[in-house]
Amino acid sequence: QAQSASGFVYYQPPALRPPPQMGLHSQYVGSLSYDSHGADQYAENVHLLRDSPKYPRRRMNMRSILASLLVPWLLFCAVFTAMTSSIRYQTVGLTYFIVISAFAILLGLALFRLRHRQEPGRAAHGQPSWYMFVILTGLIWCILGLMIGDFLYVTYEKLYLENVSLNVYKGVEVRHAQGNQMLDAGRIVFSNSSKVDVKKSMAFKHVDTYCVAPITSAGGDMLSYDFWAVGINCCTPTLSDFHCGETRNPQAHVGLRCTEDLLPQFRLAVKQAEAAFKIKAVQPLFFEWTVDAGQPSSKMTGPSVGSEAARWAAHRAPGTGLKNAADWGFSKNGDEGRSCTGSSGYPLASGHAFAEQCWLTGIILAFGTQLVLVWVAAFAFSKL
Repeated sequence: QAQSASGFVYYQPPALRPPPQMGLHSQYVGSLSYDSHGADQYAENVHLLRDSPKYPRRRMNMRSILASLLVPWLLFCAVFTAMTSSIRYQTVGLTYFIVISAFAILLGLALFRLRHRQEPGRAAHGQPSWYMFVILTGLIWCILGLMIGDFLYVTYEKLYLENVSLNVYKGVEVRHAQGNQMLDAGRIVFSNSSKVDVKKSMAFKHVDTYCVAPITSAGGDMLSYDFWAVGINCCTPTLSDFHCGETRNPQAHVGLRCTEDLLPQFRLAVKQAEAAFKIKAVQPLFFEWTVDAGQPSSKMTGPSVGSEAARWAAHRAPGTGLKNAADWGFSKNGDEGRSCTGSSGYPLASGHAFAEQCWLTGIILAFGTQLVLVWVAAFAFSKL
């Protein structure tokens, strides 16, 4: 109750306060008083305050959105490129520096966000949410770039780069050449008279069938058969049926050096051929027989993105059953067998081209995926 100047006593209703569950605008409305129609007046004041300068609408920070799109994607590009390309083969230290720097940038952003939150009286206005978005998506993209890039490099690029870094010999006549003279050969262009003698082919069976046949020339038997065309699962062990690579193509006179991990099996096959045909191989060298050293064999198709993606996932799945199934299923490459010049079972040129295709596809898909994630995050943040 209160008394006026004329002496009348009247009733003054208590001030109505806003409900305790109100949000950000309660600090402005909380000091207002209302009459008996306080609820309606309170709602009207809330509407007015939302449109007033004291209560600005939340606006999206375009710089934060742009950074959220580009920073994780650029980190992925850097890590993926460093792990896949020739940079890793030529300068391993630079590759490690790029990868460590990418993760260091994410660590720096995390520390900056932590310091940003600890500052007293600092209003977030959605900024820390974008920092967390950049850190989480950047970390995911860096890990994916590290894993997928390593898979592509080990499976395709490393063997290709090792092969092209070796020496190239042209016009080699196998009758007058010796294997110990060309131990550094990566590619050999044999003379036009050279051919694969399928009648002296031999196979060594160990899970897969490792096939060998000597590269000879006209003029009868040779003192030493040091150059061999080889392949996997492309011959019949009990018959002189050798159809590896471009053996049946008369234009084929080029040999691509085989990888080291398969040499023991091929050497055992050569020893069997020495005993069976009474020949001698002092320093055997093993090659994929093809038309052009820079092109894949026409009888061996390159890998597909879908099959290799399934293979990559299977090899990283828990348990050995799925991994063994993947090794068996993806080791076959049609009736013509598979190449000896790549751990994936595909020719080096096909594997290298596939790795480049995967790199470009990964860069484009990463940008598109990050763009969608940023759009979803911007929509979610606008509703907060």
